[in-house]
Amino acid sequence: MEKEPHHHPQNASQTHYTGPLDLDKTIDKLISGSALPQSDLEELLHAAKEMLRSESSLIEIKAPITVVGDIHGEISTLQEIFNVCGKPPFTNFLFLGDYINRGNHGIEVLCTLLAYKLKHRNRIHLLRGHSECRDWAKKFGFHDECIRKYDGHHIWQLFIELFPCFPIAAVI
Repeated sequence: MEKEPHHHPQNASQTHYTGPLDLDKTIDKLISGSALPQSDLEELLHAAKEMLRSESSLIEIKAPITVVGDIHGEISTLQEIFNVCGKPPFTNFLFLGDYINRGNHGIEVLCTLLAYKLKHRNRIHLLRGHSECRDWAKKFGFHDECIRKYDGHHIWQLFIELFPCFPIAAVI
């Protein structure tokens, strides 16, 4: 059972995404730990990049909000966070980065959050962590995950282009 929101601004949860992806089906697939078809992943990353580029590098967020730290590619951790705290739009979230590396599902973790961000732009906020850079992502396994699951270099490059678009700080 999902929790009711403490604060639900009018129209805050409406999606701005108008592309071909069914975001609900995309989220369901990703949160289960399943990979998206490459064309869907490419669409998601392009849409997320455009949305994130439109945000300030310092975002201002109103409380109440659930602040979440490092997930590091552990889809079971993300599932548990949503089970305990509720999912967007019923809970507002600020994720502090470090979505990838070390775990086996960095792509699915990050893309689940990106899909939620596209669907509920004002209810979920994603900052850039130190893992979301070329050197750390290559050193700690995300590059290998991209190669293993997809046409690696192309997908890897899309993520590398996405990382600098994330906001770097938030004021609550």
